[in-house]
Amino acid sequence: GLSGRVVGTTVPGGRTVEAVQGGRVVARTTTDGGGHYGFLTLPAGPIEVRVGGQRWAEAVPEVGVVRLPDLLLREAAPAPAASGKR
Repeated sequence: GLSGRVVGTTVPGGRTVEAVQGGRVVARTTTDGGGHYGFLTLPAGPIEVRVGGQRWAEAVPEVGVVRLPDLLLREAAPAPAASGKR
């Protein structure tokens, strides 16, 4: 299994987190209100965790659960508002 937490965003809850192996999504979940997520039944081996358009690589162990470091989600800054002046 694999567990972790999404940080660095004003709203960490409700984020879709995907586990990708061999180029295909093998599991998908949503973060809780504190940004925590987890996958219990992943195949062992290399895995990519995706959230908010960003990716992190890790390996899932044969036995047990690996705890990823906090995943810092860098959100794009909002575009400046148009002033309407020309």
